[in-house]
Amino acid sequence: MGGRRQRQAFVFTVAAAPLQLAFGLAGTMLRFGAARSAEAQHVLLGITAATVALPPVRAVLVPADLQAPTLVDWCLGAELLVFIGVGAIAVARTG
Repeated sequence: MGGRRQRQAFVFTVAAAPLQLAFGLAGTMLRFGAARSAEAQHVLLGITAATVALPPVRAVLVPADLQAPTLVDWCLGAELLVFIGVGAIAVARTG
């Protein structure tokens, strides 16, 4: 599934996604205040919950002795990035 550099770039992108989500939530709260950003907060908190749910799914689907990224890892990583993108769009639309 690609070369070493592509795998590293993908891993770093996926690893940074929860941080982007946290910054989005903090930025929304600071920019719009608590009352106006309630809808965006709900969207981002829901996406955060989905993000937290992904690692246990991986633990169930991928045997622990596999060290290399699997197809499941790639799919869950892509799903995480879609969650982050949907959250960013939702925040942009509520602002």
